[in-house]
Amino acid sequence: MSSKHIIASIIIPVHNNLHLTKTCLECIRQNSTGVEYEVIVIDNGSTDGTREFLHIEQKAGRLRAIFSDTNLGFAKACNLGAREALGKYVVLLNNDTEPLKGWLQSLLDVAEGDEKIAAVGAKLLYPDGTVQHAGVAFSPDGFYPITPVHIYQGAPGDAPYVNRQREFQAVTAACMLIRKNIFLALGGLDETFVNGYEDVDFCLRARECGYKVVYNPGAVVVHHESKTSGRHDREHENLVHLHKKWLGRVLSDYENYLEEDGVMIKINHSRVFRTDRPPCSIVIITHNSLQTIAPCLRSLEETTTPSDEIILVDNASTDTTKEYLQIWAKDRVNVILLLNDENRGFSAAVNQGIALSSRPFVVLLNPDVFVSHSWLERILEHFKDPRVGAVGPVSNYAHGYQKYKLYLGTIRFSGKATPTQISNALYTRNKGRGVETPLLTGFCIVIRRSALEEVGRLDGRLFMGNDDLALSWKLRERGYKLLVATDVFVYHVGHTSFANKPQELRDRWIQESTDELMEQLVSYYGWGNVPPPEDLWGITWFKPSSKYATAFRKPNPISVLTSIVIPVHNQLAFTRRCLQSILAFTLEPIELIIVDNGSDDGTEQYLQELAKTNPRVTVIRNPENVGFPVACNQGMARAKGDAILILNNDTIVSEGWLRRLHRCLASESNVGLVGPVSNYVAGEQYLPECSYNSIEEMFEFSKDRAKRYYGFYLDTNRVTGLCMLIRREVIKKIGGFDPRFSPGNFEDDDFCLRARIAGYRIKISLDTFIHHFGNKTFIGSCVDYETLMKRNLSLFLAKWGLPPYIDLETFYAEYADTIAEQPFDGNRHFVPLVSQGVAIARR
Repeated sequence: MSSKHIIASIIIPVHNNLHLTKTCLECIRQNSTGVEYEVIVIDNGSTDGTREFLHIEQKAGRLRAIFSDTNLGFAKACNLGAREALGKYVVLLNNDTEPLKGWLQSLLDVAEGDEKIAAVGAKLLYPDGTVQHAGVAFSPDGFYPITPVHIYQGAPGDAPYVNRQREFQAVTAACMLIRKNIFLALGGLDETFVNGYEDVDFCLRARECGYKVVYNPGAVVVHHESKTSGRHDREHENLVHLHKKWLGRVLSDYENYLEEDGVMIKINHSRVFRTDRPPCSIVIITHNSLQTIAPCLRSLEETTTPSDEIILVDNASTDTTKEYLQIWAKDRVNVILLLNDENRGFSAAVNQGIALSSRPFVVLLNPDVFVSHSWLERILEHFKDPRVGAVGPVSNYAHGYQKYKLYLGTIRFSGKATPTQISNALYTRNKGRGVETPLLTGFCIVIRRSALEEVGRLDGRLFMGNDDLALSWKLRERGYKLLVATDVFVYHVGHTSFANKPQELRDRWIQESTDELMEQLVSYYGWGNVPPPEDLWGITWFKPSSKYATAFRKPNPISVLTSIVIPVHNQLAFTRRCLQSILAFTLEPIELIIVDNGSDDGTEQYLQELAKTNPRVTVIRNPENVGFPVACNQGMARAKGDAILILNNDTIVSEGWLRRLHRCLASESNVGLVGPVSNYVAGEQYLPECSYNSIEEMFEFSKDRAKRYYGFYLDTNRVTGLCMLIRREVIKKIGGFDPRFSPGNFEDDDFCLRARIAGYRIKISLDTFIHHFGNKTFIGSCVDYETLMKRNLSLFLAKWGLPPYIDLETFYAEYADTIAEQPFDGNRHFVPLVSQGVAIARR
């Protein structure tokens, strides 16, 4: 065709994905009849045969091709194509599109109808017919202050509100027709953008010059979306550049379109402020926090009162965070904004904010935290005790006792839970419940001003990290309690401010802060007497330089005596390995009470010799097998310990096992019994991903899990008799195992249920792993395990007045919680630790 007749130049940047390019070109040829057009394909360094194909197509006269040895990116490629274009209009088109019949003529008809129209966008559909693009609107609720979104994405393609031609601030360049003279006059696409938001920027520039940007639903294109590799690699950098150019100049219009289309009705809510709580000073330190600061501040607007003050300290941001803060703070009388001309570090900036604060409580809040309804009111309820110096919420991204999953109990969400669902569930379950902790992490801490004045401000030498460790330590050293408000949830994105810093630099900052804090600890406690991190803060990740290796003292020992009760019946090899592992890996005070249920394989002789040489070992010998529940009761009746641990003899424990279980038991005063995780166990204790093939590898697996899950506990409704650590007071109140379940199974379910009725909670120590060979005693005794399980399940259901046809899973899903709420009745719920003779007679 003659160049003077060409009206539209279709510009297609490509990088690999040859199959998509072929389909796109074929659709253009079939569905663009009646329009004089040309196709210009810019190859961005393809390596999949695209180049060879384009050479053939160009030689055949079906397109013009421009080749680059490197990937120029979308903007540069489009600009290059536009400069070579012959048409009155340029059409920017992705190669992962399939234009449908009449698409090009429809775009041209709209543009030709009004000379003030600079750009026209098409309706883009996913292959399933739902909407991918029906115009670009700007959301007021996005993570970034400027958040362009495809309006009605995912809606039906035939919905009336996506089939209305109208103006938008922007349309997508996946398919965008532009007057070439305007495109060139505006300098084309801004090449600073790399595969993102260059189309939004161009449309905004066109509108700024008085032109219109129109969405045309009559031009329909199927879009497979984001098929080119690296499409979103520069998402954050592109958004930062967009903000540098357009912050404060873009209208948030998303809700306006929804209201116009009758999809949403705006309701003016009159906010009601509580006046019965003390006001707070909320201090937020920002440094390149553009990605999250907008929703953070929005959540504060919705949850604070005019009596609160918000103090923003920006540490020399370069991503327009400070410009956004200036816009947001303008005309807000309770906001104080301080802009530093250099990055002074978190602690120093916090001290600047504290110096400007005046309210009785100071809140240190990260800029990547989104707070929930009534969060401050709920947190402040935990300060009724004057000894409480600081309180923190629970979160999705937190250390230690502030992990929200620790406090859900048996609550399980169907699908992925929203922050609001989590917040409501935690408040309903834990209202008013605070848990004492050795550490509050710095994403959100509420501090009593009088306590803050006593301990002093944060140490400005801790440039990045460990400021929360230092603050928690100082508060506790002065006698203040730190509490986790288990009824308050805040959403935490985590580590965004320094995400764009080189990892090497971040590591250096953290190490310098760690060593600086270590110097203070050495100065306070003396060399060789610094408590280990697990005693100071309940953590294992505080790692000072190797020069401080001898500065720590050994961890505080557990002083309570634990009585370990192990019933055995034959299976000498397993018993020997179990006892050897206990004696090798248990440094805490213990007594071993081994109840031999009539073994005849040499176990009796082995245990007698062991008891002679080890004063911690006591052996109880039964002439016959009285079963697991009765044997456990015998051991518990003989036990002298403050805690009793029931353990199967076909287990192997590893380093630190008992210490970790005790730490879990002591985590809250109403926890009555705890258990570990294992490779062979029922219920929530089961760990499917056990990646070891030998006992030696198991020890390493256990050690690694202990580090990764340090202090991570899970509320549950039962733990099994595989390994069960019990407070003595629980046994005093509810007795032992019910002997009706001998020789074994469901006595542990029954015991846990009675403990819950008595008001005790049950936890799984997720950082304690114990290897279990599994059912070796039953197998060795040739017990019909399946028949025994059915029989004892029937006994269990009958005891608790339940129909015999339900299974165990149904019991815990539908009945257990209701039964656990009944009042405790000693006559019904107490099971005495009967003597051996009575037990045998009862059987």
